[in-house]
Amino acid sequence: MSKRPQTSVLLIGADELVRADVVGTEVVPYRGARPAEVDDLPLLVEATLALGPTPGRKVLVLATDLWTQVLELPAASTRGASAQELEQALKFEAEGLSGLPALEAALGFASLGERGAARSFWVTQLPLGELEAVDGLLRDRGLSLAGVAHPGGVPAPLNGSAPGEPWRRTELWPGLRLELSHDPRVGLAVEVEPSDAGDQALALDEGEHHLLLAPDLRLDAPPERHPAALSDPATFARWVGAWSAEAAGGHAPAVRPAARPLPTSVWVILSVVLAVATLAACWAHTRWVEGGVEALERELESLGQSSASSDQAIKRHQALTQAVGALEATLGEVEHSLEAERCRVADLLGALAEAPEGIVLEGIDDRGRAVTIRGSTPDPQLPSQLATRLAEALSAHGWRMAPPQAELLGTLDGAPRWRFTLVLGDPLAPGATPGAPGSLPHAPRTRRGRR
Repeated sequence: MSKRPQTSVLLIGADELVRADVVGTEVVPYRGARPAEVDDLPLLVEATLALGPTPGRKVLVLATDLWTQVLELPAASTRGASAQELEQALKFEAEGLSGLPALEAALGFASLGERGAARSFWVTQLPLGELEAVDGLLRDRGLSLAGVAHPGGVPAPLNGSAPGEPWRRTELWPGLRLELSHDPRVGLAVEVEPSDAGDQALALDEGEHHLLLAPDLRLDAPPERHPAALSDPATFARWVGAWSAEAAGGHAPAVRPAARPLPTSVWVILSVVLAVATLAACWAHTRWVEGGVEALERELESLGQSSASSDQAIKRHQALTQAVGALEATLGEVEHSLEAERCRVADLLGALAEAPEGIVLEGIDDRGRAVTIRGSTPDPQLPSQLATRLAEALSAHGWRMAPPQAELLGTLDGAPRWRFTLVLGDPLAPGATPGAPGSLPHAPRTRRGRR
């Protein structure tokens, strides 16, 4: 396979490790035995990655060892709650069932809607330390972790149902049975129950009910039932394709790593670059003004040696004297601005350090007279709050804040995620138009991106 895969799906089963690389519509599997008595997820991920050549840049990890279940919360308490608040509530709700302390857990969830006074959530949970270790392992290899999930219950039809048609499926995994159904009118329904390999899975309703078996499970089914098993190459390819689509951000309760802010070393480099660029611009302006003053003084000295009786020489002398005074005043302003520039970079970084909780800063770009601040947030109101704080903190330095821009990127763990841009720069010059050199761009405050 000459082309590098876009996504690699890692299946960590009870007895088998499988790495499936997705290249376009083709699925290329690499299989190996699971090391005996190894339960450490990062080690199993590393062993699965090593089954084939260079993996895809995006990696989705599916492990049958993960805990997954459907939980309920009072519907009234969930209305208006943020994704972070729902995640914390579900962690404490799951603690008594999974045995994993809420403060040590990483959790992904998908809302299944309200039924009566309760709201159902499909959740997946694993230790936070394991998630961070897997994320670090992939980052060290230049790869991106799309998420970690239980392989059961990919929320997509696998039996060839047309889009928009209802479908039902029962899945058997080691120790677990999942019942999934989807109706366009009511959405996805999921039930998770403990099970043995010999569960009475054959007592299914007639019709479009589909049975899917994990690759290491066998079941004696009558010929008319025709259960599909992931050991079948065609079924496995459809299953991997469905999970690969979920890696882009779907409806399964995958646990995804938190967005990482820029490290301290990057902030230091950015502040140094910004300060050096500002000082260099001020130094160049100062040299230009000083050169102009020296040239005018030389011309004044030359005129002073000519005939004092010449009216033209007197008028020229007066004009040059006024010009020298104006340039000296400008030089004083430049020296004052230079001193201010030495302070406002530090004030900018100090104001950014007090950004509202939920803001993730991703970069600072220095574009001469304007500084662009980029980041992301789950709340589209937070960029406006940050913009107000920066405007108040930096108004004394002559910087002006343009209206913030925000773009909806999609959803993360069922919650929206917004990317925002803030622009700081010198005040709009008299007579200038938005978008002209030296002015700040004016853009719509909020726009929606594609989901």
